[in-house]
Amino acid sequence: MRNAPRQTILMVEAEPLIRQVCKRVLTKDGYLVELASSISQAQSLLKQPGKDYVLLISDLRFSDGNGLDFAQIFRRRFPAGKILLMTGFSTIESQVRAVKMGINDYIGKPFDVDDLRSVIKKLFGAARKKSGSNAFLVFLEDDFAQIISECFSLAGLEAGIFFDADSAWPAVRGARAGVCVVDASKSETKAFGFCERLRREPGCEQLPLVLLAPSPERFLLKAKEAGVHHLLGMPHKPYDLLHCVERLMVRYQS
Repeated sequence: MRNAPRQTILMVEAEPLIRQVCKRVLTKDGYLVELASSISQAQSLLKQPGKDYVLLISDLRFSDGNGLDFAQIFRRRFPAGKILLMTGFSTIESQVRAVKMGINDYIGKPFDVDDLRSVIKKLFGAARKKSGSNAFLVFLEDDFAQIISECFSLAGLEAGIFFDADSAWPAVRGARAGVCVVDASKSETKAFGFCERLRREPGCEQLPLVLLAPSPERFLLKAKEAGVHHLLGMPHKPYDLLHCVERLMVRYQS
């Protein structure tokens, strides 16, 4: 019986040491890994016949181009392929652009190779069991909520969007798994009222809560009293919020 062909990853990274370490680790995990040190070299690989990449791992900045622009080329060639960007220069704007382009995930530099392995495992669905909404986005501004929801979806998470407490409450109170993300930027009274109400609801006492606030240091004590697990500033980077939610899921629901 013949073994199934190994899946092939394309990694585009200017730093030789990062390329070689990642290739060695991912090869041990059973992948074929092809390397490019520049955008032009990566484009040459794409032009070769018979290529069938399942994942692109790319830095953002190169002397001869941009990783986001190359990701668009890769997506057109391999529409079913996953894309993981890595960078030490992440901004809100670059992350929002990445979401709109359909980038599946983002990893900051420097990173541990085990973190890279975990992200890849997650991208291929081995680390997640879906059961309804995994995240509940409450009171977020419309445009931001849509970006966050799309970001979560690209990573395999389902997200429900609720712009008021009345619509959010039936969905959230019936959940026994997932993470609730509450935005306090428009009304801290409504946000904390919702968090405190959730904590009093039988069965929801331990549902992980993330609070978004423009000046999080102002809310440290109040957030602790309301049972908030994580407090983040606003505006916030989409993929960073995604990773926060994923960590809480692993911590409280695995």
